[in-house]
Amino acid sequence: MGERTQLFINVTDENNEKLLGTVIHYQWGIETRMLLDALHIATNLPMWLYDVTNEQEKEKYRDLDYVLTNCVGLHNPKKARLLRSEIFKLVDGNHEVMNISETNDTFVDSLNKLLINYPENQRQKLLLEPRIGNDIECLEYEILDAYNATYKDFKDQCDNNDGFMIMDVKYNNQSDLDKDSFGSQNNLEKIRFGFILSDYGNPTKPVTLEEYAKLPINNLSDKFINSYKGLLQSLDIGFLSIDEVKSKLEL
Repeated sequence: MGERTQLFINVTDENNEKLLGTVIHYQWGIETRMLLDALHIATNLPMWLYDVTNEQEKEKYRDLDYVLTNCVGLHNPKKARLLRSEIFKLVDGNHEVMNISETNDTFVDSLNKLLINYPENQRQKLLLEPRIGNDIECLEYEILDAYNATYKDFKDQCDNNDGFMIMDVKYNNQSDLDKDSFGSQNNLEKIRFGFILSDYGNPTKPVTLEEYAKLPINNLSDKFINSYKGLLQSLDIGFLSIDEVKSKLEL
């Protein structure tokens, strides 16, 4: 039930390497709901993320980081974990938000339960070559969806009847930064929004903010649209062009 929408958050670094791809599913995402949530997330993305890794932390996330690197394909699992954790905090407690309820520790606990009876020297082989259809493979697909959703597959995670929103984020790590941290807000090089119509869960047509806001289900006023655009402009948040979205979605 509900007027279901999705916000896809795609984060890359200055080399266009994926840092994180995650999806937030809204059970009632129409009108201003998802638009304002996206603005809240965009303006509260971490200015600086430290990852001072001690042996205890390294041990705790060992299996999850192995999956994120070798099975999911992310080159920096620590940044993926830290960034997703920050986004989770921004939406935690919102009963209308779904699909981002699993925290880093939830996945750690799930992996531990599946691997607890296997000796250390067998764990990586089980993770890298799971039997088709078993619980480990199913969990790895969940982790893939949670941390490395892409423009090609994010639509498949949730049902959708009222459109998609994209938040495309690029970090620019300066050379003087610690390799395990994001930098100051100046390192948030670019944030851009995009909008897509949905036909029973399938992206059909990229549209402008105005077109999305004026859908009958949203029916937002010109005053709200102009104020929203002005606020985005003042925060240096731009828009993906229609052609860019088409290219990314391969429409």
